[in-house]
Amino acid sequence: MKKLYRFSAIALLVLPLVFTSCSDYLDRDDDDNITEADVFARYEKVNGLVSDVYAAAKKADRPLVFFEHFSNSAITDECEGTNVEGNITNNFNNGAWNPNSLPGSVGQYWEALYEGIRKANLIIENVQKYNTPDNPQQDGDLRNRIGEMYFMRGYFHMLLLRMYGEAPYIDRVINAGQNRADEQSFRHALYLAIDVFRNRSFYKEITASPLRKQYFDKSGDKEVLDLTSDTDKGE
Repeated sequence: MKKLYRFSAIALLVLPLVFTSCSDYLDRDDDDNITEADVFARYEKVNGLVSDVYAAAKKADRPLVFFEHFSNSAITDECEGTNVEGNITNNFNNGAWNPNSLPGSVGQYWEALYEGIRKANLIIENVQKYNTPDNPQQDGDLRNRIGEMYFMRGYFHMLLLRMYGEAPYIDRVINAGQNRADEQSFRHALYLAIDVFRNRSFYKEITASPLRKQYFDKSGDKEVLDLTSDTDKGE
């Protein structure tokens, strides 16, 4: 009987602590309710967002299953898909679709590509805005993640260009109600990239066969220019 009383007394002392701990845990905000500042205050959270962008990029261009069940070769001049699996590739080639009914959509179309661009822009801007700390286990990881997001933003734009031709180039976060997108910006960025490529190619061309170094023969009374020698006789 004394053991029973002792057990009951211990239980009465422990139960309030248990309920208090559970209450504290249940009062915490869910991950869905954390603020933007909370997310970008931790490197681990930012690194998770970067992984999400990589996952979107993987879905955006899978040549062998570009249309869910067909490769992208089915929309080239050399090949044609069959009419199985909902006639996906033929519907695409014939234009028998609309923005609300995209054949074989797995993340390779307009909306999904711009969603990837928005995610990359959010990471780039908010890392600076909230001064996200670097990886405590490896210095320089945050800088690498930011560089990867610049690349991913360009990669998604390249996929847009390949699929649609001209498209707005978005290098900032655009919220609802802001009309700041302009196809001229994408055209300007594309032409700038072409100019850079041409300038680099021209520089390689003009420096490929430079003039030979001129040497002077200073051993005699007169200095004689010798364009055939590879060594300076006066040295």
